[in-house]
Amino acid sequence: MVTWAGRKIAAAAAVATIIGALAAPGAEAAVITATWTGGNGNWTETPRWSFSPASAVTWPSNNFGPDSFNVFIDGGSAGASVVRLNTTVAIDTLTISSGDTLINNNNQDMTVATGSVVNNGTFNLAAVSAATDLRMNGASSIGGTGTMALSDSTLNRILTGAAGDVVTHGAGHTIRGAGQILLDSGGMINDGTIDADAAVNALVIDAGAPGFVNNGTLRASGAAGLSVDATGNNFTQAGTATVNAGSRMVVSAGDYVQTGGQTTVDGTLQVEGAGASVDIGGGRLGGGGVIRFTGGGAQAVNNTAGTLAAGDSPGILTIENAAYAQSAGGVFEYELSGAAPGAGGHDLLVVDTGVADLAGLLDIILDPSFAASLTLGDQFEVIRLINGGSFLGGNEADQLFDAVAVDLAGFAFDQFISGSSLFVSVARVADVPVPASALLLVPGLLALVFLRRRG
Repeated sequence: MVTWAGRKIAAAAAVATIIGALAAPGAEAAVITATWTGGNGNWTETPRWSFSPASAVTWPSNNFGPDSFNVFIDGGSAGASVVRLNTTVAIDTLTISSGDTLINNNNQDMTVATGSVVNNGTFNLAAVSAATDLRMNGASSIGGTGTMALSDSTLNRILTGAAGDVVTHGAGHTIRGAGQILLDSGGMINDGTIDADAAVNALVIDAGAPGFVNNGTLRASGAAGLSVDATGNNFTQAGTATVNAGSRMVVSAGDYVQTGGQTTVDGTLQVEGAGASVDIGGGRLGGGGVIRFTGGGAQAVNNTAGTLAAGDSPGILTIENAAYAQSAGGVFEYELSGAAPGAGGHDLLVVDTGVADLAGLLDIILDPSFAASLTLGDQFEVIRLINGGSFLGGNEADQLFDAVAVDLAGFAFDQFISGSSLFVSVARVADVPVPASALLLVPGLLALVFLRRRG
């Protein structure tokens, strides 16, 4: 009687014989183009693959012998194909055509050994109960116009083969979902879009020594949000980073360092490291959400050479448990469109349980329509300190911004501190030109007056 175990042993022996023959001394290595010929099926379905030049393997994987494989799904064939990776493979490169899908099944891994992934369709990492990996070796890239969609699981993993490897994520391509990127294995340069849109599990970015640099779009849009381990300050934001309302970005260790671009916080940016900071060395930081510090120590939002623009044109931004420190090279942009703080009114920075240490420029963006109603002495709140904060400096002049600029000619503002708030007051007003749209109403109004008098 042949048992199931006996059959598995016999099958394994047969596969070993084939691999041994392929890898035997004298076997000549070749780079094979492997093309999925169309339709839906599993990676291991031999009839669905076309090899050029011909190969003795049953499906593309560098594990079988000396040959290596550039894989195409489905090479632009008519109709959409869905391929399920139901085994662990290593290949040289992968190209997915528009309209086609590759699903990396739970507990199956793919290693891209020497090159790139060009995804113009959909590439799913579908972890459920076991680690499901895409491993990129060497100086590699993930690009194309498609989407890499990760299931709502912590077990999806995009990582590198060695500590010094760096993956470039190309412009036009999107990675979205939950799981882990890099796993302290290497680095990534993001020129595309990474969107943490999952509801239950966060998308975690944990770079190794080469670091993570965002030149593209980094977005937290799902309830679970985005988590960044910036140990060693190896995270740099230079593109567009957005925390949507109802979502969050957690910096679990290290500083949030921005050298350019735009960070918009409409949800929560939470910085958890002891003594950690949000450093604005370039670009803009704004939004109508909360920047929360939970690690203790000397925590701060440091605006050394960038622009802080509270609110969403306009609105209120809150810093919790940390200072706001602006250096001589920093700019505080203040939109003034109405009498009250918040949407439709004016910007306001609230510092909850922290101090303000001010220098640099206060740049007032004055709405012309609202400017027409201003009178000398009108006052507007710019920064509010609550729960024990203070403005640092030996006297009031030292506690204020170094200078105030107004973008509308003829207007000037003074700044002063009253209680725990910094205000501006109108020091000079100018005639504001009547908008062209209002001038169009004049002939009609004159006609009405003429008719009324005749009546």
